[in-house]
Amino acid sequence: TSNASAAQLIISRKNASDTTINYFEHSTDSVDFSNGPITVRLTAADKLTTRDYRVSVNVSTSDPDSLFWNRLSRKYIPSTLDMTKQKTVQLGGTTYCLTTDGSEFCLMTTTDIHSNKWNILPIAYTFTPNIYTFTATNDMFYVLDLDGNLYSSADAITWNECGEKWSHIYGGYEDSLLGVKKDGYDYFTVTYPATQSTKIDADFPVSGTSQLLTFATKWSDKPQAIMIGGKTSDGRKLSNTWAYDGDRWAKINAHSPIHGLTDMTLVPYYTFDTDTLTWNTSKFPTLLAMFGRNEGGLVERTVYISRDQGMHWKKGDQSLQLPEYIPSMDKAQAFVVTETMHSRSLGGWETMPNPTLPRWWTIEMPYQSRAITPITEWETPFIYLFGGEDDANHTTLFMWRGVINRLTFKPIN
Repeated sequence: TSNASAAQLIISRKNASDTTINYFEHSTDSVDFSNGPITVRLTAADKLTTRDYRVSVNVSTSDPDSLFWNRLSRKYIPSTLDMTKQKTVQLGGTTYCLTTDGSEFCLMTTTDIHSNKWNILPIAYTFTPNIYTFTATNDMFYVLDLDGNLYSSADAITWNECGEKWSHIYGGYEDSLLGVKKDGYDYFTVTYPATQSTKIDADFPVSGTSQLLTFATKWSDKPQAIMIGGKTSDGRKLSNTWAYDGDRWAKINAHSPIHGLTDMTLVPYYTFDTDTLTWNTSKFPTLLAMFGRNEGGLVERTVYISRDQGMHWKKGDQSLQLPEYIPSMDKAQAFVVTETMHSRSLGGWETMPNPTLPRWWTIEMPYQSRAITPITEWETPFIYLFGGEDDANHTTLFMWRGVINRLTFKPIN
């Protein structure tokens, strides 16, 4: 309004005449939008030209901080088999889904999970892989056979024996594979291809750990990898978070509300806090830990969160907990995939068409136009959840797509 000679707010009222407010004289007055849009009438500096703008307030019917799993976007896990087990990994922007019916194996890939268009890769194993150990580093695939022999592959099709025998694979750390092997009565953490072997202590997990996540931190020039839960060599189930910095492992969590669980799902995501005085919302990188099998052998579904990379955990708000239509399970894999949202996307703001500007606006003015190019698309991170086993150890057949609602809203510029 800096170049306007007058500004009026015309407010609709129920069963009464409209109310008109002189904005320049009453700029701090409250405005009632409950009866629909209001009209802002601006008069130009020439005191002749006027233009009306309609302003409305849209109120979302969903909780913006709710982690929403769209039941309608659920898809079957890709396979040509009557699937009994599955494991999904990612390498170089491609997702690889390995499934089995107990005797045959099927490997399908996609570069766009959302499109649900998968390609079949021709595989013919000369050994029987333990499908749950299927893992990728930055440049290679790895898997153990049923006897613990380690195999590697550059394309997930042709496999070569590595000459190593491990009991469990934790995951990939850059171009190295991290795992554990048993030698006599003792267990050792190991790496491949560079050999690094360290005897573990009694509280370190030897099986049943979550996905291994790797991320950069401001405290180190090396990436840090973390995992949660698992089972010790004497059968105890853990709630601890363990981190690896490229040289050694360390337990990093303080007291945790999480009790002992195996095969949890760990997801790097976001949560939000809103200041109730200023109504500013802050976005925080957050780890989500969910699912897992407890000491009683039952699978769970509580979602826990950590905002300090696994050092402290708490139960997530109710808005982050899983809906009842997603089953409790363990051994599920989760990946965060960024997708492009458009201004007409479900849950977003709609862009009003740009009016034709009057000719005088295009003439050189003493002030630059403050017009901003409208946002028509933006990036939104979605969680894709694959497989998992229920209480009876039956593999679930679906992949789910989840997102915190406010991440789908169109940004305001």
